Amino acid sequence: MPPRITWHERERTDQRNRALLAQDLLRKRLLFASRPYEAHVQFSNFCNMSCVMCWDGENPPLQRMSPEMIARVEAELAPDLTVIIPHGGSEPLALTWDETRQMAETYSVELGLTTNAQFLDEKKFHELEEIVEAIVLSIDSHVPGIFARIRPKGRPDKVFENVATTARLAAERRIDCIFQIVFMTENAALLPETVAYAADTGISMVNVLQLVDFNGRSGYSDPLQHFSAEYVQWTKDLCIETAREKKIGLRWLEHETYDFRDNPLRVKPHRQANEELDHWAKYALPGYCKYVYSRLRVHADGEIAPCGWATEGDLTLGNIGAQNVEQVWNGVNARDLRRAHLTADYPTLCKTCRFTDPVPARADMPFVTEAQAMICEAEADPVLAVIDPPHLSRLSDAPLITVETPYEPPVGWFMAVSLGGGIDAPTDADELHLTALEPRSSDGDVSVLRVPTDLWGALRTNMGYWWALFALMADGGPLFRSTDVRCLIRHEAIERIPGSTLVYPDQEARPLADLGGAKQRGWLDRDSLQRRPRVRPKPSGLWSGARPVGEKRSRRRVKADVT
Repeated sequence: MPPRITWHERERTDQRNRALLAQDLLRKRLLFASRPYEAHVQFSNFCNMSCVMCWDGENPPLQRMSPEMIARVEAELAPDLTVIIPHGGSEPLALTWDETRQMAETYSVELGLTTNAQFLDEKKFHELEEIVEAIVLSIDSHVPGIFARIRPKGRPDKVFENVATTARLAAERRIDCIFQIVFMTENAALLPETVAYAADTGISMVNVLQLVDFNGRSGYSDPLQHFSAEYVQWTKDLCIETAREKKIGLRWLEHETYDFRDNPLRVKPHRQANEELDHWAKYALPGYCKYVYSRLRVHADGEIAPCGWATEGDLTLGNIGAQNVEQVWNGVNARDLRRAHLTADYPTLCKTCRFTDPVPARADMPFVTEAQAMICEAEADPVLAVIDPPHLSRLSDAPLITVETPYEPPVGWFMAVSLGGGIDAPTDADELHLTALEPRSSDGDVSVLRVPTDLWGALRTNMGYWWALFALMADGGPLFRSTDVRCLIRHEAIERIPGSTLVYPDQEARPLADLGGAKQRGWLDRDSLQRRPRVRPKPSGLWSGARPVGEKRSRRRVKADVT
């Protein structure tokens, strides 16, 4: 049976959506013309394992996406998608693999496959090799005893056999194959050896994930809670050194990547292009999560949320069983969530999440070289110590710049400002301003400079402008510049959208779990996490609720789409 959408048509759809998304982001739209690039689809909640950080020795009542719901996903969502990730706290190669494969082949959608590898033998590999974008092997440890402790219902002998087979076949066919590890107290001591094992098996990228205590009982396994910062850093450094020695890539806790590969696998063009757009958005829209602007998660019962961390009704956008995709994608909650990420007025769960972490100040950026050439021919020496405003200041009014005065008064002060720093920018977003600044005051050691109101008024609100300060010491040079390149945001408040059911911190709501950012930002500590009444109980997900020894296990249900 020929596909309803060909690969060529899929490529055109992806390009169109990406161009529309760039415009949606540049124009800070709340009502999007683009459609989601990727969807996590929970075809079922079945998993053959019961990992301590997931089901914790149990499994939930079986829930499987109905044929009617699959038909809705196919008709309403699949035609616009580029990638489907068939995962939702489940094993995609088990119960609903045939439905998953059929949808991918019918609509020419590629699969981002996350699997525990127990079913991924050579036969299964040949079934998926033509439709898979990347294969993620979620393993956690190469040591059988540790593996069995973390994944008590797994079969380590079969898993490790399949890992070796998959790594070999993926390398032969140039398919991206990633070894994924949840960082835990159980596997931390031998984590560098696990990185080495992955490399020796033929894996070229290892992804170390942060543990999130979704089930309320796996906090004892979180090394970031129970190990010293020095020990965690030592473990991380050993993993980096192992990756360097083995010449592979290492991604640490989602936000740091170290790539030592001599010949990195060339990812597929659509994936590279979308990753470049995501990279630009990190700089042009600091703190705006990619799951909010181009991803969706579809639960087995049709409930839609932006990501797999949205649990117990948090961030619910709608239900594809009762609404069409347009009503969900541009509904009240979706628009309010985009507003929230534009203005940093985050819902409770998002405020704890590392995906809202903005990027740090930079030592240099491409626009700096372009700006200094416009001032004079001399190369800029990064010696100016800027005191204010700090990196990522979000201000309504034009700021004053306070800087340590050089050894003699400059003949001219200049400020270069670039939207997103020009990194991977869409053509019409390559925006650079260079303006002279007038000193407002100087006491010899410190100079205060005023940012002109016309420059401030020209900046798009709620977007990230990276800036560098220059001091021209004499005609023709020397030229000094600020020691770092910082980001400045001209803030515009936008009222929350009436009718939105998103939950915000000022409503005295606490998150179900800290997704890694709350404690880091000093917003709340572990003891202040409070369990809210369930918005909508589900017959699936992770059991949570701590219990004293000898007491019957509480079966409070929480769902999460992370392995």
